[in-house]
Amino acid sequence: MEIKLSGVTLVSFMEAKEGDLLEIKKKSPRSGEFRFSTGPPAVSYLVYKDKTKIGVIPRKIMAKYEEPNLKKNCRVIKIDKDTNTIVVEI
Repeated sequence: MEIKLSGVTLVSFMEAKEGDLLEIKKKSPRSGEFRFSTGPPAVSYLVYKDKTKIGVIPRKIMAKYEEPNLKKNCRVIKIDKDTNTIVVEI
């Protein structure tokens, strides 16, 4: 399954390379956390290379994906700096 990451920054492009194996970490919301841009607190799935955050798996995709079936790793299959996208495969 190919997934386009959100929350990608310049550091993401400096650290990640095509073919890299990245780690998926589940982050629970902090109590009382509310952000006007994202709404009420929700679980996030962050993608890391070592200690550097590469991006976030969008919530809409994770809603379709059953958590028990979620793998702990994904692989970078496409990096496009022009369109500011990193695509991973789970």
